Amino acid sequence: KVADGAPDNWSYLGETLPCGEEVLDFSHAAEHLSAALGAAYGEGTPTYHARVETLRTVLRDAPQGVDKVMGALGRLRTRYPRRQAIHKALAYFREHRHRMRYADLQARNLPIGSGVVEAACKTLVSQRLKRAGMRWRTVGGQAILTFRALCQSERFERAWCLLGETYKR
Repeated sequence: KVADGAPDNWSYLGETLPCGEEVLDFSHAAEHLSAALGAAYGEGTPTYHARVETLRTVLRDAPQGVDKVMGALGRLRTRYPRRQAIHKALAYFREHRHRMRYADLQARNLPIGSGVVEAACKTLVSQRLKRAGMRWRTVGGQAILTFRALCQSERFERAWCLLGETYKR
């Protein structure tokens, strides 16, 4: 279950898919890290770029990487106590710490980002249903998306014998 940090995502996923790993999308975690480092060093500075690259790598690849990143953010908070972006990022990392076991997840070949799903949504849904002037009711939109998903995944022929009668009606 990969999502960003929005609480309603986690409550929905917890109710819909009660079993499974919860993973905070790595790119969202990296955005929060980047905001904190930008507040400390100034976005675009050489120090900023070097620290972002280093801490992103630690977060993604090091065992207990989130703890190491939180330690670095804690030191920045002490050094720059009035920079709210650092406080905010540290709170975000504390709240979602249990969802940021990226090195462990990668070692088990589990996803750490939602990019593939988001790209599929864009290709399957947005490009087909959001064309100029199109409006869909749920039933019609679902029918189109079912066919599109089957065609895109090259499973149409196998699925048609199961679905054909439903759609012929």
